[in-house]
Amino acid sequence: MEPKPILIMALVLILAANAIHAADICPPDERIIEIKDYERGVGMVVENCENIGTFSLGGLYDGEFKKLTFSYPIPWKGTFITLKVDDVLYSNSINPEEISSEKENFLDAYVTMLPHRQGDTIRMSWRLPGNVEVEEVLEAMEDGTRISLTARNEGEVKVSFGARLHLDTMLGENDGAPIYIPGDGLKSYEKEYQGSELNYRYWKAYNKADNPSVIATGVLKGENLTYPDRLIVANWKQSMKSSWDYTVEPSTSILGDSALILYYTQVDMEPGETVTFSTSYINGEPILSASKGDFGIAEIVTDKIDGRYCPGDGVYIKTDVLSRETNNEGSLKLRVKNKAGDVIYEKTRDTGVVEADSINSIGYSFKTPKDVSRENLKVTAALYQDGQEIDNKTIDVLVDERVCTKPPIEIKVDWLMPLVIVVLILLLAVTACFSYNYMINRGEIEVTKTAENEEVNVIVENNTRSKLKDCVIEDSIPDGAEVNIITAGVHRKGNKLTWDIGEIPPKEHAILEYKIKKQGILPNALFRWDSGKMESE
Repeated sequence: MEPKPILIMALVLILAANAIHAADICPPDERIIEIKDYERGVGMVVENCENIGTFSLGGLYDGEFKKLTFSYPIPWKGTFITLKVDDVLYSNSINPEEISSEKENFLDAYVTMLPHRQGDTIRMSWRLPGNVEVEEVLEAMEDGTRISLTARNEGEVKVSFGARLHLDTMLGENDGAPIYIPGDGLKSYEKEYQGSELNYRYWKAYNKADNPSVIATGVLKGENLTYPDRLIVANWKQSMKSSWDYTVEPSTSILGDSALILYYTQVDMEPGETVTFSTSYINGEPILSASKGDFGIAEIVTDKIDGRYCPGDGVYIKTDVLSRETNNEGSLKLRVKNKAGDVIYEKTRDTGVVEADSINSIGYSFKTPKDVSRENLKVTAALYQDGQEIDNKTIDVLVDERVCTKPPIEIKVDWLMPLVIVVLILLLAVTACFSYNYMINRGEIEVTKTAENEEVNVIVENNTRSKLKDCVIEDSIPDGAEVNIITAGVHRKGNKLTWDIGEIPPKEHAILEYKIKKQGILPNALFRWDSGKMESE
């Protein structure tokens, strides 16, 4: 027998032996841990055999589950996590070139709890060298999945922990799904966002730019979510080889095989401390609803993620104008009004030619008023074509002196200072027990509900000095209304939306955001916390 047939036969025998071994340790009916929830429109599958914890996600569209990441409904090692503990990298995918069993950084070797279904979640965990316990949780929510990684330092020394999530986006049958970044348009090539460029609350992916039928939204900013420190729109065939650092190539197209990478920078954990990184990926709507036609305003984005500024601050705004099917051209007017309704800024710019199925981003800059302590500004963008207004969109910008960094006050110390300090301590001791109720009773909690076109926001602002606990927002919607919930973690039951927020720290706020197509008269929303309740204004 010639050498080549012998080698081929030997290879066949080895592969057959490996297949038998794999079947023994991972029977086919146990390889996949799955949740498929038709009521919530959520599909998720997690690998239980090798590359353990890698996963794929799907969404329900017109009664049928479609791919939101590659390979659904089969788990895929191309959607994976990387964990960074001190200077050591670990991954649950064998794809990255730096990961291997020989290097002892492949997470399959550290599994302490295999993926299993627990209620609306799929959970698993690893224990890494240095006694760092890490749990991965995929949680079914309304219209999507929350992805969380929680690390706990069970060792005796401080460690630093960070994570990277690599999503192999595939929308329907399009493996090169275009990705929309608010304020920067539809992306066709690799690009990195961090620092001041990472200033948006979500991103979107489409099965096609023109009249998409499968759309997903990655929610970055929201309650119980962790805002990333870096985001990369990438070509999957290139990025999947990396375990952590990845250098984008601006000339590399993503349209053949797109991916999105989220980075969570390392944080220090003392013994016994825990840190959680979370994001969500949900079924979405087009950035421009079909009711607005083929030319309209997709989004308004401020240069600060929370939209809060000091008096006298400069504000930079980008407005995205989208055109579908054909080229369009028009003008865009941005107008800013104060609380009294006075126009404090107005400027009109040409959109330029917005090509078919593309987006132009138009920038504006203005300064907030200096002579206010706290005031909401209404920022309205209006799109004109042939002299007629065809679309408009409004957002709020908050001017608040409390977000400013004030210079320290220099106090000259003399012989009276010790006496002053004693008096202040006594006064603080007497008033401390009354401070919480005083702040609450003075109306320092604000609940507002706004409706602009199809967009509804319920905003709770905790302007007290105390943490609000057991916080819940309840909002009723009209019968038969078609609702698309933007905020992660909100549950719908009948005609009621409920969001169990948990805690709202002092000087922080929470926003329940959704879109509704059949509004009618919207009732007030109700906010409850551990010691009271309040209706929206």
